[in-house]
Amino acid sequence: MKKLLLSALACLALVFISNTNLLAQGTYTACAVSQTFDSTGTFYDTGGPTGPYQNSESCTLLINPPCATTITLSFQQFRTEANFDFFRVYDGTTTTAPQLLNASGGTRPSPVTATSGAMLIVWTSDISITDSGFVATWTSVIAPGGTPTAAIGVGNPNPPLLVDVQFNDLSAGGPVRWLWDFGDGDTAMSQNPLHAYNAPGTYTVTLIAYTCASSDTVTTTVTVQAAPQISVSPLNLTANALCGDSVSFSLDISNIGGGQLVYSTDGSVSSNIKVLAMSYGTDLFSEFPNTIAAINQHFTNYTLTTTATTNPGTLQGLLVGKNVLLIPEQETGNPAVWTTLGPVIRQYLNNGGSVVFCGSFSSQTDCMFNTGVFSGSYVEDGVGGPLTVVNASHPLAANVAATFNAPSATYTTQLSNADKIKIIDDAGNDVVVTRPFGSGKAIFLAFDYYANNTNSARVIANAIEWGGQNGIASWISLSRTNDTVTAPGTSSVIVTFQTTGLAAGTYISSIAVASNDPSNPVVNVPCTLTVTGDPAIALSDTCLNFGSIMQHTTGTQTFNIINNGCDTLHINSVSSTTSNFTVSSADPFVLPGGFTTATVNFSSSTVGNFNALIRVFNNDIDTVVCVSGSTFAAPVMAINPPGITQNLPACGATASQTMTISNTGGSDLTFNVGTTPPWLTISPLTGTITPGNSSTITLNFNSGTMAASNNVANVNITSNDPLQTSIGYSVTLKVDSNPCISFTYTPNTCTGQVDFTSSSINTPSTYSWDFGDGQTSNLPNPTNYYSLNGLYTVTLIACNSAGCDTMIQTVSAVITGPRATTCYPQTVAYCSVCGIGVTNVRIGNGINKTSFDAIDGYQDYTCTDYMTLYTLDTYTISITTGFTYDEIVKVWIDWNNDGILDSLTEEVFGDTALTFHSGSFTIPPGAVIGQPLRLRVASDFSGNPGPTPCLDLQFGQVEDYSVFVDIGSAVPQLLPNVPFSVYPNPFSKDASVEYSLNAASQVSIEIFNMLGEKIRSVVSDEKQNAGKHQYSVDGMDNGVYFIRLSVNGASATQKIVKM
Repeated sequence: MKKLLLSALACLALVFISNTNLLAQGTYTACAVSQTFDSTGTFYDTGGPTGPYQNSESCTLLINPPCATTITLSFQQFRTEANFDFFRVYDGTTTTAPQLLNASGGTRPSPVTATSGAMLIVWTSDISITDSGFVATWTSVIAPGGTPTAAIGVGNPNPPLLVDVQFNDLSAGGPVRWLWDFGDGDTAMSQNPLHAYNAPGTYTVTLIAYTCASSDTVTTTVTVQAAPQISVSPLNLTANALCGDSVSFSLDISNIGGGQLVYSTDGSVSSNIKVLAMSYGTDLFSEFPNTIAAINQHFTNYTLTTTATTNPGTLQGLLVGKNVLLIPEQETGNPAVWTTLGPVIRQYLNNGGSVVFCGSFSSQTDCMFNTGVFSGSYVEDGVGGPLTVVNASHPLAANVAATFNAPSATYTTQLSNADKIKIIDDAGNDVVVTRPFGSGKAIFLAFDYYANNTNSARVIANAIEWGGQNGIASWISLSRTNDTVTAPGTSSVIVTFQTTGLAAGTYISSIAVASNDPSNPVVNVPCTLTVTGDPAIALSDTCLNFGSIMQHTTGTQTFNIINNGCDTLHINSVSSTTSNFTVSSADPFVLPGGFTTATVNFSSSTVGNFNALIRVFNNDIDTVVCVSGSTFAAPVMAINPPGITQNLPACGATASQTMTISNTGGSDLTFNVGTTPPWLTISPLTGTITPGNSSTITLNFNSGTMAASNNVANVNITSNDPLQTSIGYSVTLKVDSNPCISFTYTPNTCTGQVDFTSSSINTPSTYSWDFGDGQTSNLPNPTNYYSLNGLYTVTLIACNSAGCDTMIQTVSAVITGPRATTCYPQTVAYCSVCGIGVTNVRIGNGINKTSFDAIDGYQDYTCTDYMTLYTLDTYTISITTGFTYDEIVKVWIDWNNDGILDSLTEEVFGDTALTFHSGSFTIPPGAVIGQPLRLRVASDFSGNPGPTPCLDLQFGQVEDYSVFVDIGSAVPQLLPNVPFSVYPNPFSKDASVEYSLNAASQVSIEIFNMLGEKIRSVVSDEKQNAGKHQYSVDGMDNGVYFIRLSVNGASATQKIVKM
């Protein structure tokens, strides 16, 4: 034994020295090792420094340097398949520790630090797509250590054989590692171990306590008692009992020699586990049979019973004598059903049974939550994700891999029960959990077993096997479950068989007496109970009082029919002695210990007091439940008139009518008016009417924008009148076909053109427009050209056979272009192969317009192409026409601005030529100054009549432009090197005049109206310095004006509009 101790000490010393070496470091690849004590190191994916990792990887690395206070992990490279391959880090030794990192994708994570002294890395990849992986390094901070003083505490220095002794570390100096030698060849490295000795004798116990820098050793002795000798009498217990009786025995457990006997009787050995499986709500073609098949892969020592019942009483009876209730995935189950089954399931757990819930999708998890066994929330369907066993020592995890991929349809949860014990985890979510419930075990498995693998099958087999170990059978009770007996001596246990709740039949179980007698560690005492007897009916209520209800309504109450006997209670019939009470029973039989619920309905069409008996005929003792109740008079709703019709003109006409709701019954009438159509409002919508009274209801009609129509609505009026809880009240609105007219308009602020658009309810047959300027129209959507600026009253009268409607609006006409003319000549017959028409017009250095030929027809460019002309100045003109035929070209300017182009006195150019036409014209001194004047260009084939101002042209076309005439033929034009602008334009309040001078200059700024009259002088022949100058102009009426800037005798003019 000394050699063994020395070897152990040597190994521990080597490990400890290497672990506490501050320079200890290593290089590791994922899945190669699961633990390292190195204080620093490098961690690669499975591809190493250069290669990619592989699919379907799931592994861990625990970094656990001795005496570490912190561990920091840093990344030099990181690239994984985003959202599918994960690198997780935990601050501790398991995945239940705080998570420091959950990384996936191509972003290199920031460093993370564990402060617990240990760091767990979990790496997983899915079944497809890999990447270059990761390179990470870690460093540790190691705590300094002092010198310990070892000391031992022993719970019992003279313990019985095979009984655990508690050893406690009482050392001073803050040791961080311990090595125990118990003197029998066994060692331990925990701080406060338990140890049981297998042979009597005296043993020397040695403790070596280590700090990070030193160690100390201490010893003590333990003397183990001799082996006891157990004797149990009798060796079996058998009883016959009537239903409801109990039978007691004295079970003597003796120690007939040796040391102290320590025994316990709180366990039993069952030869076969009884399982009740719920088939209600399950997929009987897939999940249910697959669940049973998964159990059978690893465990078959059980007897299976199935049921689809949704009746609590039936379920309660079926659970008698069962060890495990199995609830497979609820695919179609109603959570409300499980609410009603919950009390029976919880009682079964309290009595020592086990319940196994399988996972269900989404809201179907409420089937489990509604039983009241577990609480929490559904999380997700974690298909294919890595699962981690976090409690490997638990029986549910027996022979299950430490990590494995979840099978398809693994429905994880977050359970909120404080006493839950998590066995298997998925990134913090619950996969396999158990909790104690009364004397029983509640187990949750997230798998639905549509598909399973070896590990998920092993888990449910473990659940059935461990769940079936229910301890003492529910019908056996013991006066004591453990004791210590000194030889010679006897401990007597009173064993009682209780038949209450058991069906007639034979029940077999056993009592396992476990002791520290090494020759006979477990004595199994078989127990047999044969129950005989009859059903015994009991009622939850002997009388039901319905109180007072309204006549013609129904009151409902229930009572339970209970079977306290030992045989099945058959319910032959349940009936009432009067027709005012009717009754129904859910089941024709009740198993022993179960119940069924009977529903009683009470109603009457008359007012009065009523009594009856509910008779329950059965195979035990026929019994009755007394029932009583009374009725009071109901309200009766009457509506007058029975319906309403209203005629209204169109165009938003309104009218009102009333109806009356009366109460001819014997109690208060309450009513509510339902949804109404948009053309109807009702007031009030609710009310209470006492017996013999009435309420007036006002109906308001509005034809709104409705066209001629017949509109019918059934307004729903609900009430507490039991014979007419809802009435559809007919309301009709007839809308006439008279027209309702309106119009909008779109003005052109250059030409004075206004486009009018009418809209109507009920189509008019005639339209009559008066535009306020003497012009009229009969079109639905006309256009009018206003010749003068101003406000005009526009009237539209629209009529049909049902009447007329009138709309009047004020229209603002703003004309900034030439005055409207009396004609706008059109192209009569464009010749597609002739190429006739105007394609370019150029006048001086101003207008230069290129366009298509006569295919465009008449074109109005007055608002886009214009220039300023000066009196007595001469300007060149060139016009380009087609290349095929000679064309006659004429040009006129409306010098007097009367809207009429005189063919003789206002012609400024005429020519007949092929393609190119050029000449000049001089501005007459009598031309209107400062107003836009119409310039008209006309061209046609020379073989056709020559163009005149108002002649529609055969092949050619007409184009109009604008010119402004300014005074002073000798006034030079302002040079381009003097920037000049007026803004905003148009303006509503004031405008800014801005210009820049290159040198000191004489400056004038003048404002003219459209008649050429000067209305203001802003600057008058003022000497100004070089630089930028700005003036504000305001106070003018709405209209068109011209601002002239003169600099050293040269000038420029800009048109502005005040709106």
